[in-house]
Amino acid sequence: MTFCLDACPVVARPAAKELGLELRVAEASSPAAIDSALAELAAAGSDALISGGGPLMFDERARIGAFVLAKKLPTFVSVAEMVPYGALLSYGPDFPDDFRRAVGYVDNISRPTFRSSNHPASGSPSTLRL
Repeated sequence: MTFCLDACPVVARPAAKELGLELRVAEASSPAAIDSALAELAAAGSDALISGGGPLMFDERARIGAFVLAKKLPTFVSVAEMVPYGALLSYGPDFPDDFRRAVGYVDNISRPTFRSSNHPASGSPSTLRL
């Protein structure tokens, strides 16, 4: 049985059914809800965990990581910053890299030689606001 904590992708249910897996979903909107979801996970005897990547999951990544490490549960997450805390695999945006690239875009836009047609998100803005 796979347990999905927080925002489980819509495609997860049909995919699990097609693979013959049981998927249980628990929504968590507070740290206390995470505690009850993790307790449900342990009681259900789950074989794996899929965790969403909302702000709450990010804030509680150390606690979730400690739990999955203690229970030896393979965990798939959508935020790479959760992996050092115990998640096995991450697939999603690389936020630190996105911020580094954003700095380059801001630098490019702020130059007097900037041409919007040369920018990856090209268009014809009449006003540029930083």
